[in-house]
Amino acid sequence: MIVKNTYGTAYLPEWDFNGIGAFNSLEGYFVKTTLNTMLNINGTFLLPEENPITLNNGWSAISYLRTDMVPADLVFAEIVNDNNLVIVKNHLGQAYLPDWDFNGIGDLLAGQGYQIKMNSSQVLQYNSNQEGY
Repeated sequence: MIVKNTYGTAYLPEWDFNGIGAFNSLEGYFVKTTLNTMLNINGTFLLPEENPITLNNGWSAISYLRTDMVPADLVFAEIVNDNNLVIVKNHLGQAYLPDWDFNGIGDLLAGQGYQIKMNSSQVLQYNSNQEGY
């Protein structure tokens, strides 16, 4: 098994190496296993509206924190309006490409991780007041 963060830092349990340190619930991680594995994570649920996520210039990986499914284009609407979002990808390689008005991801799913490429750093703030979101 290997776990990597957005910066390429790794956790390799087989080698007793943890370059990542403590996991951050606002970040996404890439996990590669040789067999199908169930990953249980214990902790306190963070309210998405109270925990903005900083998206870096270039690539970021995030966890989708909401418990309900919401269309990707609605979640990232503010960043798209700022002409700052290049692409969002899920673990299957499906993409949301705002410049092409293409949402191949459809809805973001609770607990899933997503890769996001930005033109410059910006904060993703979940909005509980927006209808359907």
